[in-house]
Amino acid sequence: MIKVVWKKRGFRMSGHTSKLTCAAISAIVQMSVLGLTEVLGIQPDYCFDETGESRCILPDGLSEEQEKGAQIILRTLQKGLESIEMGHPGTLKILIQEED
Repeated sequence: MIKVVWKKRGFRMSGHTSKLTCAAISAIVQMSVLGLTEVLGIQPDYCFDETGESRCILPDGLSEEQEKGAQIILRTLQKGLESIEMGHPGTLKILIQEED
């Protein structure tokens, strides 16, 4: 099972599941990071490795426009992960933390 700890400024993820589900999660996470880096010009604290550990945390000091765009991208990612969680029960668990 993959566990995602979601915070307002990003997420931490760990674990493994089926190849198909891992591939889907990897694809939407990488797409979201590309949106942050290539579209918005943000350099988050980002790590994604073969052990299943990953994180993406927004830096401080973003402009209002960057912050708004980043939150839209992260919220879209969260919705995508929730869709995978519902469609493939037992493979993904998302925990929401209000505090960073």
